Amino acid sequence: MSAKITILTNAKSVTRDGKTGPYTKVTQLATFENASMKMPIDLEVEGEASGYAIGSYTVDLDSQLKVGKYGLELPRYWKLVSATKA
Repeated sequence: MSAKITILTNAKSVTRDGKTGPYTKVTQLATFENASMKMPIDLEVEGEASGYAIGSYTVDLDSQLKVGKYGLELPRYWKLVSATKA
């Protein structure tokens, strides 16, 4: 299943306290859209990355599924492909 992701904002980082000490979470506001729904999401970006450029992307959810503790799961960091390349 493929979905369209539209990045709306630049990446922002927030430092939080965790169980093992402080950590930094980098997110971008985006919309997730497929055949049955359209909804806003906070897309988490890996590490201290600058994030994705504002614009349209696609994500192949089937290729990213993995077996987790409670069944099939999506990874924490999604791999997006620019809509112009797709």
